[in-house]
Amino acid sequence: MRNSALMLTSIAIAITLGISSCGKSDDAKKSAPTVASGLPDSFLLKTAPADAKPVAEVRAKAKTGDQVVVTGLVGGSAEPFTSGAAAVTLVDASVKACTEDHCPTPWDYCCEPVENLRKNMVTVEFRDKGTLLKTSARGFHGLDHSKTVVIVGEAKRDEADNVIVHATGVFVKP
Repeated sequence: MRNSALMLTSIAIAITLGISSCGKSDDAKKSAPTVASGLPDSFLLKTAPADAKPVAEVRAKAKTGDQVVVTGLVGGSAEPFTSGAAAVTLVDASVKACTEDHCPTPWDYCCEPVENLRKNMVTVEFRDKGTLLKTSARGFHGLDHSKTVVIVGEAKRDEADNVIVHATGVFVKP
């Protein structure tokens, strides 16, 4: 009986914390602690390449081996950064983020139909000599949820028709 009461109290606290975070301002979200990335600075582009194509266009046209320059926003799920690996998903800027009702994770695009989201996403992987780096890309010179980035790299289309960009450079827009 006591364990049930403790569990209900824990659930109530979690719900209260979740609800209270929905009303946080953008300033409160931006002031979250910065995450340190282990990506080498050799990936950093100091200026954005001028010939960047939107995620949707790269997703529709890129073939394995194509050199691409793609721009989009970090997102597509509640956690667009892969845990334990230097990989992140990007979403086309034309896709509407879920900002109504003070959504605490607008970068997950949960209001968007899955079919549309899939057509407007690419995965970016940071590799060294072909091997996916085992560090987080999050925090690399400001790389975080909902940030606009430009990625330079080589496209790969997998058997499920997903597009993965093996990044050679990244520019994080301020």
